[in-house]
Amino acid sequence: MAEQPSPVPRLVLPAGKTGDAIIAAALALGSLLLYVQTFSFGFVDYDDPEYVTANPVVRHGLTPVGVKWAFTTTTFANWLPVTWLSHMLDCELYGMNGGGHHATSAALHAINAALVFVLLRMLTGSRWRSAAVAALFAFHPLRVESVVWIAERKDVLSATFFLLTLIAYARYCRGPSARRYLLVVAMYALGLMSKTMLVTLPFVLLLLDYWPLGRLRPAPSDDRLASPPSIPGHIRRLIIEKIPLFALAAISAVWTVVLQRQGGAMVGGSKMELADRIANAFVSVPRYLDKTVRPVDLSVFYPHPGHWPAWQTAASAVLVFTITLFAIVAARKRPYLAVGWLWFLGMLVPVCGIVQAGLQSMADRYMYLPSIGLFVAVVWGSADLLERLPRFRSLLMPASVAVVVLLAVCTWLQESYWQSTLDLFTHALVIDPKNWVAHDFVGLVHTAGGDDAAAIDDFKRAVAANPEHPYPHENLADSLMHLGRYDEAVEQYRAALSLQSDLEPARAGLARAMAAKSSPPLTPQRVNTKAR
Repeated sequence: MAEQPSPVPRLVLPAGKTGDAIIAAALALGSLLLYVQTFSFGFVDYDDPEYVTANPVVRHGLTPVGVKWAFTTTTFANWLPVTWLSHMLDCELYGMNGGGHHATSAALHAINAALVFVLLRMLTGSRWRSAAVAALFAFHPLRVESVVWIAERKDVLSATFFLLTLIAYARYCRGPSARRYLLVVAMYALGLMSKTMLVTLPFVLLLLDYWPLGRLRPAPSDDRLASPPSIPGHIRRLIIEKIPLFALAAISAVWTVVLQRQGGAMVGGSKMELADRIANAFVSVPRYLDKTVRPVDLSVFYPHPGHWPAWQTAASAVLVFTITLFAIVAARKRPYLAVGWLWFLGMLVPVCGIVQAGLQSMADRYMYLPSIGLFVAVVWGSADLLERLPRFRSLLMPASVAVVVLLAVCTWLQESYWQSTLDLFTHALVIDPKNWVAHDFVGLVHTAGGDDAAAIDDFKRAVAANPEHPYPHENLADSLMHLGRYDEAVEQYRAALSLQSDLEPARAGLARAMAAKSSPPLTPQRVNTKAR
């Protein structure tokens, strides 16, 4: 008699809702514990002052004046009232204790990890595949920037409403009603008021209609002959159903573009040709894939090169189109591949750089929600493959645990770089010694510590790496002023103003430098240098 193979070891949990609740709780608790070291971290001088520490309205906590301001301000060229209220609530609870603010972000991320599991469990009915996707999402190092950077509270907060919107939509599809649909719209509106990156959510819903909801298949009673040949009736109904959501997305997108143009957020991007911005969009896709597979050398800022080599752009475009074509062709038998890949690509569209806002070429935080699509494709694809290879099925559990543990270790290490502004940008310089933003911020740290000689070296490196941005010139001029080197300071202030004529701090600094040249003070006057 042939020897029977030993059974595959399985983790046995209660069936139904009890087992699911245990998994969701474990994911949430594990995610929270992974970020517990950040509860002792403070703020960093990169956007945190504008959002919290140097924002007098936010610092006062939840007040009538603050609530009104949250719904009327367009600070940072965005309208994010829910995010502002979140920061105000933290200040109400914790004051300026940075650890409390970090704890809130970590708690939101823990909730999001559980919600990813709940969502996929509702949509697909698969417990362990859903748990695997949620674990990859929760413990991946690419989550660190969104969770640990207090100024990026909008990432984790908007993700909570994003996932709640999808869960509400899944409930609506099971039993459509006006009340359930209004809940979908309400959750989506709150998400957009947290971060406008969610403008692509209606398209994600259409993907879910295809798989796993299966709503794109015509109902038996559909009269195909009565439907327009271009858009079948059942598809047309699904699009019409989402018109309120598309309307909210369109209003939010247009309003954000207008605000960012008025606020100067697109100044850096306006100098780039459309071809360069499209090239960066293609090149960023394999870079994000690489960071997902090999989460090493993660940085708070990835400088935009301005122009990518033609070969790199062409190779990236070929890769994107090849994977997309493969996913679409394979969709009939493996629909999760198309849904996961298009989820990833689609959610990157608002931040891929075609409409350039900011000076970065990519950012870890942009992968917070798009990565879910990738993980769905990978987990479902791997599980289906192993079903055809029963000999390797016993390796599934230990391999999955090993991957999650490895990711958690990398995440813990990546968090440690956020302990201070100096640690954060010193690490960025280890990754890229020509990172001009990192040099600029390290110089600002030296300036705040009174070491202008060290600051000047970093500001000069920042200027050399990017002579087209005014702030390094201005910061260099300020440090030169502190040391009484007025002629050099005048030169740098003028360079800053030639790049941005309305830069009032540089204009005031130039006036001081010119006056000091005419009548040098006995002791150079220190000016306040602000982080950009």
